[in-house]
Amino acid sequence: ISACLVGSEMCIRDSNQTASLWFHENLLKSNSAEARAAREYLKERKIDIQIAKNWTIGLAPENGNIFINWCKSQGFNNEQMVASGLMSYRDQEEFSKGVYSRFRNRIMFPLHNDYGDTIAFSGRVFTPQNKLAKYVNSPETPFFKKGFFPVTLLKIVLP
Repeated sequence: ISACLVGSEMCIRDSNQTASLWFHENLLKSNSAEARAAREYLKERKIDIQIAKNWTIGLAPENGNIFINWCKSQGFNNEQMVASGLMSYRDQEEFSKGVYSRFRNRIMFPLHNDYGDTIAFSGRVFTPQNKLAKYVNSPETPFFKKGFFPVTLLKIVLP
């Protein structure tokens, strides 16, 4: 994976697809308090486990370093993760200061292209005491334009 051309469609798609599965596993299988709270929040919203599985809904942990360390263990580098929109540089002028996870303590909704590839995310806070922006979305990439209405969302809106 780390050998992909940074910014290429394959690199962004692979980074996002792999992250989507990790977020999904974190939501469904983690015994952490935040995962239990996220599952309870979804249940209150009438989103059961089967719906979460069908849509690969996930959870980004509050501690962004957990995700960053997992990415590194998978062979992803900072450039790939920034290009995919999952991370941002701490300092846009001095990249050596590292990256941070754009999505922290959020339920993750993967956005897909016509082929089912994960191309971006929308992350929503799920705790009332969280004073952050309610939603954080992936930035635009060469393969994700914010004005485009993802086809997979049509399945939710138009059953």
